[in-house]
Order: sequence, then C-alpha cells, then structure tokens
Amino acid sequence: MEVHGEVIANNAVIGAILVGGSSRRMGVPKPRVVLKSGLTMVEHVALALGMFVERIVLVGRSEMAPSFPLQVDLLPDTERGAGPLAAIETLLASGIGQRYLIAACDQPLLRSQVLIPLLEMPDDAIGVLATDEGERLDPFPSIWPAAALDAVREYRAAGGRSVRDFLVTQSTVTRSVPSNLAACVNDFNTMEELLAWGLVAEKDGASAQTLTVAGEQSDGALCV
Repeated sequence: MEVHGEVIANNAVIGAILVGGSSRRMGVPKPRVVLKSGLTMVEHVALALGMFVERIVLVGRSEMAPSFPLQVDLLPDTERGAGPLAAIETLLASGIGQRYLIAACDQPLLRSQVLIPLLEMPDDAIGVLATDEGERLDPFPSIWPAAALDAVREYRAAGGRSVRDFLVTQSTVTRSVPSNLAACVNDFNTMEELLAWGLVAEKDGASAQTLTVAGEQSDGALCV
C-alpha cells in the first residue's frame, strides 16, 4: 500500500471500468457524455477509482471510450455485445492483476465512502454492497478476485448472462453502506435521468434537448 496524502493507493488492486454497452437508451456512447462539470461520465468514475488504485483499465469497445486525459489502459471485449459478465470474464482472464475493483461507466456519482468497504474485504472474496437496511445495491461497484474466473466461465458456459444472477450463485461478501449513500452507485441510462439529477444542462427547451458528447454533439431525439 502506498499513501499519497490522505489517499491510499493499493498496488494489488486494479481498477476496471466497463465501457462495452450499446448505450441504446442514451442514444450516444455513455462513456463520452459530458456532464455539467466538463468531464465525461467515465472520467468521473475513473477519478473515484483512481483514489485507491495505481492502474485503471477500460474494458470494452475502444470506440466507446473518449479521448482520455487520465492514464488508463484499454482491454477490448473478447465477445462484443455479450454483456457485462462476458466483459468481467475478459478482465479476470487478462492476467493484469489478482483483484479488480469494477465499476460501470455510467456511475458518475461514485464516492470514496462506497469504495472503501469493498477494498477492506478479504482478498479471495467477491465483494458487493448493500444498504444498512439490507437492500442489495447495484452489482457495481464490486470487487472480484481473479480466482473467480472459473466460476464465471462455468456459469456462462451453462447459458448464464446476468451479473446479478451470477452473484446469487456465489458466496459473496456483503458490506453495508448508509442508506443515504445508496445514490452514489446509481447508474444512468437515459438523458432524462441525467437531467432529473441535474448532471447535464437542459438546452433549447424540453423538445430540443441535446447531450454534449466528447468530440461532438448529438440530438436528444436519439434517446429511446
């Protein structure tokens, strides 16, 4: 472990961001959507993970990722369009590390308070989060050991695709976070959701909203 000011960077854990989805409901590549902050959604996620890891990889399609100012690596999907569990299999099989702190590219509200409990879990555990009222949160962020690869392969070979359903079959370790922090793991699938949370600006009225995308602009009419 290396300490940088008040931030602890864990050399043994690799940060991973899943960027391979189709973004059909958003209408534009979600990783490239620019928020009010001036940063893309995936940049927000990378900054949150980067507080705790020395290396970050984007797992998925290279064309989905923005021109990235941070030091990250790209790990292409071995099975394009096969879903996040297939991307996790690609990651675990990569040999890049022994533990992976995984988040989705559409979770720009991630905060250190929800990541620290995952990093404190046993090295050999798949770690997930729940609220202090016992409600299981989104499968991401979560922490995965490389040793989970065989279980993921077996599950997918039997036809399984869902990360959430896969986790039910495993002896995961769950840590609770205060219910008031549950929103920190929210994922955003549509422009309307981003607008409702005040994460993007409304432009030219409700009938002509636009999303700013890294390198371009896209008409909000693309959202489905």
